[in-house]
Amino acid sequence: MQVSGNESSKKRSAIKFVKLISALILAILIPLISFVVYETHSHVGEIKQLLSIGSDNGKQILGFKGQQRYLLAFQNSAEARGTGGLIGAYAIVRIDHGRISIEQSGSNIDLINRQVLPLSMPADFVKLYGNDPAMWLNSNLSPHFPNAALIWMKLWQMQGGKKLDGVMAIDPTVVSYILRTVGPIQSADGDLVTADNVVKLTLSDMYVKYETNNLERKKALVDLLTKVFAKVEASSAVQKLQIMKALLEPYKENRILFYSTNTKTQAAVAKTQLGGVLSRTAPNEYRAVVENVDGNKMDYYLDREIKIQDLSCSPDRITELTFAAKNTFSGKGSLPNYVWGRLDIDKPEGDGGSHRIKILVYGPSGSTVAFATDGTGDDLPGGVYNERGRPVFVTNVVIEPNEIARVKIAFTTYNSDYPEVVTQPLILGTKVQIGKVCK
Repeated sequence: MQVSGNESSKKRSAIKFVKLISALILAILIPLISFVVYETHSHVGEIKQLLSIGSDNGKQILGFKGQQRYLLAFQNSAEARGTGGLIGAYAIVRIDHGRISIEQSGSNIDLINRQVLPLSMPADFVKLYGNDPAMWLNSNLSPHFPNAALIWMKLWQMQGGKKLDGVMAIDPTVVSYILRTVGPIQSADGDLVTADNVVKLTLSDMYVKYETNNLERKKALVDLLTKVFAKVEASSAVQKLQIMKALLEPYKENRILFYSTNTKTQAAVAKTQLGGVLSRTAPNEYRAVVENVDGNKMDYYLDREIKIQDLSCSPDRITELTFAAKNTFSGKGSLPNYVWGRLDIDKPEGDGGSHRIKILVYGPSGSTVAFATDGTGDDLPGGVYNERGRPVFVTNVVIEPNEIARVKIAFTTYNSDYPEVVTQPLILGTKVQIGKVCK
């Protein structure tokens, strides 16, 4: 069959497009998603955001303007940090003209900690977090993802790693969406890993299975992730498009994050949820962020709820955020101490299943903290800090099994915008309720 020059050109263009899409999925990025999910009306807002990144920046990300090397961080959301969970495993991903290869992968045991911050950070950051983020396990305490990305890249460079062009972050929930499309994989020890069990397997079951050998657990996790990427790479073009569509949901939940060292590209990414930015200019945005204090994996059992309502409209608008965190842990069963121990009080054998967390409640830009109370109406111990021009009230609570810790933080605001909430991606989602608001 003879093919005309025009048809041949079209065919080459189609192949090039499929390769571009494939690379996009492998990199866990979806800026071109709107071209293949036009029927997904429930995600119109997310699609518009991703379109704003633009094809030129997309080419930069995918290595069509020069080879790109990224750190892919796999966040363990059973131990909460500002951007989701601590970094449990990683891969160094190289993308060259849409072609992807994994140069190196490993667990956090490979990563070298420092005593002091590896680079200069803003004064408000240092006051709030000190030098704790010099350790890889604490490097993403801030919910502002670019902070974590900059620290990760510098720490990687200091331990002899090659220069990075950016950072990507995902979590086990993202992997579950991928497996729902490409199908199950088999773990190194023969377990069938599916979309339905991958979160429980990686964030709960593995701690039981490898109770006496944490190093083997980390190796098993790295092996699992490597197999997931291999299966994605081997999937059909149709499946890759389906994966892109599926990834809109975790994108909406802030589970897929990206940072680029290219100034122009980063400026575009920062305007989307992909950037994980704690905005300086958001008119009426609120957050409640949890950080694990006791060094265990109890955030696997943490259920959260946020309720926002206006208490008064004039002369000042006072908006109250109520944050409730429930410890759903019902008993240790066969779980090892590593999961439920309390290292903050030197009780690795646990303390009855209690869980200590730090809660950071962020108000809108330009607002001030009016008051803070606990669930009984008493003054809440803690302090007011600032991060990126946003007031943040910080407190610590201990939650017993099947009990709820509740905090109420009121902010005096100076705008009439409808309140918005940005949620932190952990295992259990955050229920959000908007009550009475000023008109």
